[in-house]
Amino acid sequence: MVGGVLAGLATLVSGCTRSPEDQAQATADRLYPGQLRVISASRDIGGPVPVPIIRARYAVVDDPDAIVEVARLTDDLLRAAVEHGRWVADDLRSLERAFADESLTLAAMSRPDPAAAGRRGTIQVGAELTDRSRATVLGQIDRAMAVWHAERSAILPLDLLQLDLVPPSEVAAAPRPEPDLPRVAMMTHPDRVNALRAASSWSCSVGKDADGQLVAPSSRLAPRLSEPESVRLGEAVRSAVTQWLVDHDEPGSVPGDPPLAWSFVLPEGLHLLRTYALVCPPELDSCNTFTFAKVIGCTVDLDDLGVDDITALDLEPRPGGGVDIPLEPDRSPD
Repeated sequence: MVGGVLAGLATLVSGCTRSPEDQAQATADRLYPGQLRVISASRDIGGPVPVPIIRARYAVVDDPDAIVEVARLTDDLLRAAVEHGRWVADDLRSLERAFADESLTLAAMSRPDPAAAGRRGTIQVGAELTDRSRATVLGQIDRAMAVWHAERSAILPLDLLQLDLVPPSEVAAAPRPEPDLPRVAMMTHPDRVNALRAASSWSCSVGKDADGQLVAPSSRLAPRLSEPESVRLGEAVRSAVTQWLVDHDEPGSVPGDPPLAWSFVLPEGLHLLRTYALVCPPELDSCNTFTFAKVIGCTVDLDDLGVDDITALDLEPRPGGGVDIPLEPDRSPD
């Protein structure tokens, strides 16, 4: 045990003879001669036996948009990081072209996690959504996403991408990281992404349906609600549906958190949200998509949280649980 600790300390001492920047650059020059330039590097101590761990960020010499980041500098991890960094830069350019062709601006994007195959995270797009502009803006987004997907899905099949729609005035006011950073680093900077997410009023998503076909973002438009707003909306739905059960002499109860993930904005106006609540059997205090008694649909006016058009749906859990989406095919924008 003492010998192992001494050996670790010897490694630590020898590893500290050069700066972390020099070590990071030396590794890059050995694996990718002339291709990577260190932006920053730091040394941490980790492991059961104290050994130096180098964290490093690199610019890519022949791609000014790309950034390469490793949390622990090893040959294998650096190779994977270079491949991923180049892929993200290509994805950024593809998204920007697709939106620019539709006169929209990609404002920011989260850094896709290479371990989450197909899940691209979120992007923020400058778009002013009103009842008057709704058809135009959502049509632009649908076309941009179809072009991007056709270009990029062969490289990494898409599972899900979330879009936040941010007013252009908020995009202009968002934090701007250091201009000398690679563009991926600027566009994925947490301060910028978080500020734009907080400023967004609407979201939609791109994904696949059960048949593997691309689902248009326009069919998945939803308001971006703060936590207090979401709580108030849930309380309004639960109260209205509970009263409906009493009025119709229907047994059961509404659980604490109606499944608002099934919601969609009605075409009649951006203030009208069609949403759903599960009704639990009388013998259960809570339920889920495996054990519900019925599903109730209702329309919420987001301006005053008024709830009407309450409808009991003829649905039962599928074998093994769950329900078929959309719940109301005749009303859903899908």
